[in-house]
Amino acid sequence: MINFFANILGTLINFIYAIVKDYGVAIIIFTILVKVLTFFMTLKQKQDSLKTAKIQAQIEGLKEKYKNDKLTLNQKTLELYKEEKVSPFSTCLFFIIQIILLFAMLSVVSYPLTYIKKTPKDKIEKYANIISEERSNINNKVKKDEKDKKDVIEIKEKNDKNKNEEISKPKKEEITENVVSNKQATNPRAMEMDIIKRFGKDDKDVDLKMSFLGLDLTIIPKNEINNLKNNFSFKNIIPFILPVAYVVLSIISSMISLKDMEKLTKETNKIKKNDEKKDEDNPSFAETMAETNKNMVYITPILMFTVTLVSPLALALYWFVSALLSIIEVKLIDIILKKEQDLNKNKLKPGEINE
Repeated sequence: MINFFANILGTLINFIYAIVKDYGVAIIIFTILVKVLTFFMTLKQKQDSLKTAKIQAQIEGLKEKYKNDKLTLNQKTLELYKEEKVSPFSTCLFFIIQIILLFAMLSVVSYPLTYIKKTPKDKIEKYANIISEERSNINNKVKKDEKDKKDVIEIKEKNDKNKNEEISKPKKEEITENVVSNKQATNPRAMEMDIIKRFGKDDKDVDLKMSFLGLDLTIIPKNEINNLKNNFSFKNIIPFILPVAYVVLSIISSMISLKDMEKLTKETNKIKKNDEKKDEDNPSFAETMAETNKNMVYITPILMFTVTLVSPLALALYWFVSALLSIIEVKLIDIILKKEQDLNKNKLKPGEINE
């Protein structure tokens, strides 16, 4: 199923790329389109959350009234949802769509030749085999050179015992680094990036302009960690800037959403203000959601950060722009909901008192 949606998203990105001729710009435009399409779904989910919070007191009353009759309780609860035009499944549907988008985009940016360029599989395999063979030859040459160096050192040590025994020996770390870098190229996720770099100029089927504002979007940050350790320079820090910026924006976005949920909690408490005593053992829907969001403010961005480290930078760009747009989205939805609340206050039924 993920492949099905990944193909759809990849086709849309390819359509945009054919117009703008820039992969990074195509990702940004695609992200904006996705946010516009999901905006109304997010708005509906927030509206349903508000309505659910407002009828929470009625739901609690039904639970108390039909506590010994689960069948009737479920029936009356569904009738209440229907009367208030609230879908109890909207949150679940929204969550499912977000999960599908998450995994589909992860596949798209990891395998751009497969899902965006729609490069024939046999051509990808052909180029992958060429690169693997080249890397294998490099590995074999490195191992042979190191063996020859060791043999020369052993001969010198035998022929001249008076010389300093601490002859320069091949560094094991260098051998390991060469072998590891070649193993990384056999990773299917990294392989398509290598094919684009190696054959893109000569073959239109594997050509994608993956540079954006001087940043190579094919880079997988995890593969650059050794370079950063060996040389802590700005050039080697660059691949990690976008993932870190995404985390910061994501936390800000989550905190803004959390404040929005806290408003929802206050709305619920306002409705329940006539209760003689607040039932602390049975928190409201909004309170439960607010507490859940508090726990996820930092956990989710950190988990997503680990994913960006093992994925091409195109994914970090997509999530960064998405997080930025989410902040704007939250503010717009807040304005819309406030206008709806003001409108509802002006449409009070006869006998109702505007507080």
